[in-house]
Amino acid sequence: MKRLHHTLEVIRRLGWRWLFFRAGYELRVRTGLMRWQSPAFTWADRPLARYLRPGVPTAPEAYAQWRRSHSPRFFFQKLPTAPDAATQALVKTEADALLEGHWVYFSALKLKHPFPPDWHRHPLNGRAYAPDQHWSQIDDFEQGDIKFVWEPARFACAFLFARAYAYTGDERYPQGFWALVMDWREHNPPRLGVHWKSGQELAIRLLGWVWGLYAFAGSPHTTPARTAALVQMIAVQAAHIDQHHAFARSQKNNHAILEGVALLTVGLLFPELAQAQRWRSRGKIILEREVMRQVYPDGGYMQHSTNYERLMLDGCLWALQLGQLQGLTFAPQMITRLKRAAQFLQSLMEPTTGQLPNLGHNDGALLLPLTRCDYSDYRPTLEWAHVIFEGTRRFAPSLDQTQPQPWLEGLYWLLESDLPSWTPLPPQTDLTAPQSGCYTLQGEHSWALIRCAQYQDRPAHADQLHLDLWWQGQNILMDAGTYRYNDDPPWDNALARTAAHNTVLVDDCDQMLRAGRFLWLEWARGWVRHQGRRDAFVYWEGEHDGYWRLSAPVRHRRAVLLLRGDLWLVVDHLSSSAEHHYRLNWLVNPHHTVPILIRAFAGKAGYDLTLAQEDDLTTGAGWFSRYYGIRERAPKRSLVLRAKDAVFCTLIGVGAFTLQGSRLLLSGPQINAQITLDFDPHGVLMTHIDLEPTRPYTQED
Repeated sequence: MKRLHHTLEVIRRLGWRWLFFRAGYELRVRTGLMRWQSPAFTWADRPLARYLRPGVPTAPEAYAQWRRSHSPRFFFQKLPTAPDAATQALVKTEADALLEGHWVYFSALKLKHPFPPDWHRHPLNGRAYAPDQHWSQIDDFEQGDIKFVWEPARFACAFLFARAYAYTGDERYPQGFWALVMDWREHNPPRLGVHWKSGQELAIRLLGWVWGLYAFAGSPHTTPARTAALVQMIAVQAAHIDQHHAFARSQKNNHAILEGVALLTVGLLFPELAQAQRWRSRGKIILEREVMRQVYPDGGYMQHSTNYERLMLDGCLWALQLGQLQGLTFAPQMITRLKRAAQFLQSLMEPTTGQLPNLGHNDGALLLPLTRCDYSDYRPTLEWAHVIFEGTRRFAPSLDQTQPQPWLEGLYWLLESDLPSWTPLPPQTDLTAPQSGCYTLQGEHSWALIRCAQYQDRPAHADQLHLDLWWQGQNILMDAGTYRYNDDPPWDNALARTAAHNTVLVDDCDQMLRAGRFLWLEWARGWVRHQGRRDAFVYWEGEHDGYWRLSAPVRHRRAVLLLRGDLWLVVDHLSSSAEHHYRLNWLVNPHHTVPILIRAFAGKAGYDLTLAQEDDLTTGAGWFSRYYGIRERAPKRSLVLRAKDAVFCTLIGVGAFTLQGSRLLLSGPQINAQITLDFDPHGVLMTHIDLEPTRPYTQED
């Protein structure tokens, strides 16, 4: 009965067509039909000549000469110089370390293993995927988290080695790139092994190879034989992506977009290939269709993830600019939707650091590592978007003109012309994004993100009414992130659960039914009940129905009040016909240095109340992950009680408050308030907000 219920819920959410396609796909895999339709072969079986159009020379020397004469325009016509001495030194240090086998996974996790690596072996647990097994017969997680095996094969090293080569002229870097390429070729024959399993992985790897081919074109290590071999590898991978793209489309995520970018790239840059025109046309069609399907009208993204939206945007900006160089234009609706995506991310960005809330899945993906900015800094992507969509730079240069602006480094590679002039950004305003379920409230020195979604697509995290708070550039109350998709419990994507978010947990249940590592059923719906701004305060209120499915349903309302002086009040009201176990969670950034206070209490005396600071290895509570594969301890403050109805009050900032019945008295250094709470679930929670003149604030408060 449970399986039947799950199946019906999947059909309800994803549709019959999706179910029939995935069932048919699985049938082809299990019966071996996929191996027959997509058979393995050797590189020698299908030489480059098989993929070239008539008239193009096939011998390596002649083909390399043809490429030198007919190679289409790429982003850079010549290699740029280092923007400053510090960047040059850092890039050289990182590239030298990689040549010595010091690998950086997901932009932060440092691991030591050989160069070239064992492409099929997990670097942490030592287990290996079979290199001679057909890709369709490999289980993603049979040897642990497959992302650790895929990561080196994404060839992010191509961007690092290109930067080091451009800034130093040292031939060790193109030599290192080609050593990896040819070793990968030797150990990964077409359609055998783990690196042929995901079309998105092929697409990301393909972009790295293309970058290296152009960056090292003038190096003596880029021999005709290697050039011909790499173009053959690019053609084989493009054909594989083309054949299996329907599966990526069925995943309803950024896989389809990146595969479209890859096909378009090969079609534009390798016109000598017989399928180039098809791949160019198909890539363009995929991008125009998928952007309109995946980017919401308010600019948010269907995967409910800030990092996945950046990944999508990086790929699309690559396609837009490369298309412009080749005279290819895209549908205006697609351009408009991408511009809104950039504006959406901009609305969530902390301007002093370039960081965004760690919203949704964060798997460490960074498509274009072209700067020395931290992985969590979104300014490289958003500045590129500003240049493409607005023709201007937007992020303020330092008052000290000698200070570098590291987010600009990528533009020296991606723009043929000089950098455009700078135009200041307007002040951040409140974001209302109902399709995405994201709302921001802006204070003088602080701001908050609130999640309240009516899901149109699969939820990533069970995070309804989660609140992220930023103060003086620092993420004070934060989202826990992801850590790993697959590991021993509880780390099998545990941070996607409700317990890892700044909201209220009822009976230790998630807000939705978890049916798999990436699948939620019985989607919780969120509603905004009220929002408004006055001179002295900002008010927002919403609720969700995630706990209506319990035998005794629970209604959860959250009200957020921002008062003058950056004084935040969060009131949670929960009501039911029976007693429940309620837990209010706040995950506090252990690295913050802002001198603020966080106070919380539960109203209506007589309840059994516990204040707990947790570090729970059974649920993942008390941990956060800013970078994939790395977890850190974090104070998780919880208020716990058992009751039918509950009121939790949380004050953040310098102030004091007390609850007298339904009357909340609040005092701060710049403002005082008397607030009347309405516990009727059909009314507004804070019905009257009466402000008083500021009185001197004393230590007793």
